[in-house]
Amino acid sequence: MRRRHFLGLCGSLVAGTAGCLQGTDGPADSPERRTDRSSTTPTTAPATGSSAVEITSAAVQPGVVGPNTPDSIGVFDEFGQYLVVQVSGAGPAYDAFEFRFDGQRFSPTTLQNGLYRDEEWGVRYSDGSGPVLFGLPETGDASDARLQFGERTWEPPQPVRDRLEAPLPTFDVTMRGPDRAGPNRDPVLLVTVTNEGDRSGWYTLALNRSGPLIASAPLRRIAGTLDPGQERTITHDARSPFSPDADPHAVTYRLDTPGDDPALSHTIEPTERTKTPGWTDEGTATASGAE
Repeated sequence: MRRRHFLGLCGSLVAGTAGCLQGTDGPADSPERRTDRSSTTPTTAPATGSSAVEITSAAVQPGVVGPNTPDSIGVFDEFGQYLVVQVSGAGPAYDAFEFRFDGQRFSPTTLQNGLYRDEEWGVRYSDGSGPVLFGLPETGDASDARLQFGERTWEPPQPVRDRLEAPLPTFDVTMRGPDRAGPNRDPVLLVTVTNEGDRSGWYTLALNRSGPLIASAPLRRIAGTLDPGQERTITHDARSPFSPDADPHAVTYRLDTPGDDPALSHTIEPTERTKTPGWTDEGTATASGAE
């Protein structure tokens, strides 16, 4: 079992309902096979001075998930917290937005490779719609918080202001699964997240896989909210170390979380090569024995 602690911050719905919006920087899950999916319905809030632009969602998060290399995803957390605002309609240019917080003015943050959303690379704000990101200090006075673009203004509801000001709760994350798997077994990977803080919080994770037959592949963004003391286990259908196209090979999963510690990892090794139905004496898979 691999364990890691990190800090996370809960986001809030634009409408002012306490809670966290899933899917602001991407869906809560973007897996090979999706499990444990929960969702909320975003509401709309027109910006003052414009009937053509709507802020459809907003969330405060400890990090955002985006392409890290050409074949992997990671959690970006260079700032204390992120405000992610979803704009719909006919908004201005990206750099025309400005967010005021704690007596300061912040320009939008740009990820070089965009965001990772539901198996889609490089999701960006374009043609007046999409996510607008602001990297902000971890805490501050949110009494003056507002989004400004030209003569137009959007003021976040009180729950968003509260989350901008609140200290970050601590999360404990573990990843576990079988150490070995045979050719006729479907291994399962379990990611457990526990909120060890005293307030609701948002967690953001990025899962990648290496092997068999590939050096690296992005699997899913895992994100959601937990109340104090609450625990959630996410199940992921892992790949077998056995492939019909190659000799058995270890499969390694890597889970990136906010923070400076190395990513969690778990490796599933193939069982000893024996004469299993569908396999040759040399231990090479036949088509009939493949999973």
